[in-house]
Formats: sequence, C-alpha cells, structure tokens
Amino acid sequence: MVHIKETKETFSRQEKLFFAATFVSICGDVLIPTAFILESLRVEPQGTGFTLVLIALWLGRFGGTLGFRRIPHIALKSILIGADSVRLIAQLGLVAWIMLHQDSIVAMCISSLLYGIATSFFMPARFAITPDIVARSRLQRFNSAADLAHNILMFAAPAAATFFFLKAGFVPILLFDALTFLIGIALLLSIKIDPRIQEEYEYEEEYSAGSTSESEPRRIRDMRFFPRWAVWGLCSWACITLLMGYSGAAGPALVIQRFDATGWAIISTALALGGVVGSAGQLMGMLQKFSWPLLQTATATLIAAQVVSFSLSRSVMVIALLAFSTAFMMSAAGIAWDTRIQQSLEPGRLRAFANWEEFLTTGTIPLGMVAFGLATTFSVQLPVSVVMALACVLVLCPIMVKSKSSGGS
Repeated sequence: MVHIKETKETFSRQEKLFFAATFVSICGDVLIPTAFILESLRVEPQGTGFTLVLIALWLGRFGGTLGFRRIPHIALKSILIGADSVRLIAQLGLVAWIMLHQDSIVAMCISSLLYGIATSFFMPARFAITPDIVARSRLQRFNSAADLAHNILMFAAPAAATFFFLKAGFVPILLFDALTFLIGIALLLSIKIDPRIQEEYEYEEEYSAGSTSESEPRRIRDMRFFPRWAVWGLCSWACITLLMGYSGAAGPALVIQRFDATGWAIISTALALGGVVGSAGQLMGMLQKFSWPLLQTATATLIAAQVVSFSLSRSVMVIALLAFSTAFMMSAAGIAWDTRIQQSLEPGRLRAFANWEEFLTTGTIPLGMVAFGLATTFSVQLPVSVVMALACVLVLCPIMVKSKSSGGS
C-alpha cells in the first residue's frame, strides 16, 4: 500500500494547497443555505417554496450517493474537479436565469438538485483523497484544522449571509460561491497525486469484483470488505445522525414555543461555540488520549439528554450547556473517527466506505426531521423524544462494545 511519507514537521506544500482548497470550498458553502432561505421566502413568503428547494437539495444528495459507487475507476481528484464544475454551472445558471427572467422557485429547485448531486460526489471524494495527500502522522491535525475552520465559518455564516443578502442581494452571493469553485478547481489542479495510489484503487476494485458474483448487489460487496469495527462504528453514527435530525427540527420549534426566540438564539450560539471548542481541543491534542468509541458514547448520551431537555428543562441555560457539551463532544468524536478510518482503510475500501457514510447521513438526518414532524402532528413530542433518546443510547452502547472488541479502539 502506498503511504505518504510520515514526518512531524509543518504541513507540506501539497497539504497546504489541499487545505486552501478545502477552506475556499467551505467559505462558499456556508453562505448558501441562509441565502437560499431568504431568497425562497422573498419569492414565495408562505414557505412552500423553501420546502420544495430543500427537498430538491436532499433528493439530489440522496440520488448522488447511489451514483457515486458506479464510478469506481475515475480518479478522486477528477471527481472533485468535476463536482465543483457542476456546482459552478448550477450557480451561474441560476444567476443567468435571474438576470434574463425573474427568479422562480422552479429555477432554485433545479439549481439545488444539481448542487445536491455534485455535493454527494464531492464530500466522500474529499474524505477519501485526504490520506492520499496528507501524511498519516498529520491527519489528525489536518482534520482538526479543517473542522475548526468549518465550525468558525458556520458560526459567522448566518449573520454574514443575511448582511450581504440585505445589502447586495442574492446574485452577488451566488457569484461569490461560483468564484470559490473556480479558485478551488485551480488549487486542486495544482495538487499532485502519486499515480501508484490510483493503481491501488483499480487493483482493489478488480479484486473485489472477482471475489463476488456479478448478480450480487455492489452495496453488499462493498460492506463485506470493511473491518467489523468500522461497520459497527458506521451503525453508531447512523443512530447519532438520526437523533441529530430529530434535534435539529425539535430544538427551534420547542424552545421558541416554551421560551422565546432569544432563548433559541442563546442555544444555537452554544451549539456553534461547542463545535469550535471541540475541534480546537483536537487540534491542540488535548483529547487524543480518549478513544473514539468513548467519545462516541459520550456524544450519544449528551445528544439524547439534549433532545429530552427541549421538552422538560425549565432553564434555557441548562439546555444551552447541554447543547455546548453535545457539539463539543460530537466535533471531537467526528475528528477522531475520520482520522481512525483514514489511517486504517486501504484507498479502495476508504472510497467505498466514504460513500456509505454519505448515504447513511443523507438518509438519517431528514428521517429524524420527519419523525419530529409526525410527533408534532399527533401531539406526542415528549413520549417520542424520550423513546428516541433512550433507544439511541441503548442501541449505541452495545455497538460501541462490539466495535472496540473487534479492533476499533
């Protein structure tokens, strides 16, 4: 297996270019959700338009994950450039439509669909290509730095996007996003990947195909080539992301209903700060002595407590403290998990695994949101919250035991 030479020096030129490409991509991505919310509500104030745009985005992401596994022999760098090119076309196409016609929900849905499809290719490809560029000894630092940048920008994004939208409008934000894609493509083109790594991808794919009958679904074939601890870990993240989706819908609805909008502003700020501090802690090495199964179990326990607190707690500050702790632990656990996977799996397996992770995340988060919507419809928010929280903890704890016992320390 080809490895990048390990040193404990500062990041190499290639690693800095890749981090710059990652950072530029995040800069554009974090502004788009708020901008699309504001524009869709301007075009269609009732909120139906925004719902359709969101559905188009998630359909694109979900459908794209199914397509990603059907392109095994294309180099990851080419996938990244292609995905950014599609997102560039989606944004510029929407700009052209707005300039030539009046903005419409249909045009925004088409742009969101293309954006979602491209993102579902971009995210697993970037995850899988990281150990091809970054030295194994620096993966933890690189992942921590990238996550820290993402969390800081996400913290500032809603206010920044709202300010630019009110001052300049929707089109300049789209043009800025398109510019970040152009810069990202230029940076990716300047990165050199060892050609032997692509040979490993092709060899593993041929070996995988030769070990399984053609009639067997590819998804089963991929799962058979993952270590057991990685599969159990993936199941644990599915539990957590399901509860994340439920929490994302329940939080603002229940807190604003029980307290006020200021209360939710405090809690959302605590969530953002928790993620920043968690990634900073990993970057400084303060949490490296804790294994990811331990961090994962703590994350599940905290997010379960947070979900229940939305309905039961009488104090905004208690909920905010839980929110901060949950985001802190989730960020730390996510970085530890990503690094463990990237250091352990061969290129071909890592590529397939990243696709599976994207598939489960894309499916479980909206499923959690739907669960809260149904609970609200039938006025059973509290029982459903308690059941989902307990189920997450009770299911995840034995999963973590199995993962740790099978090598996922």
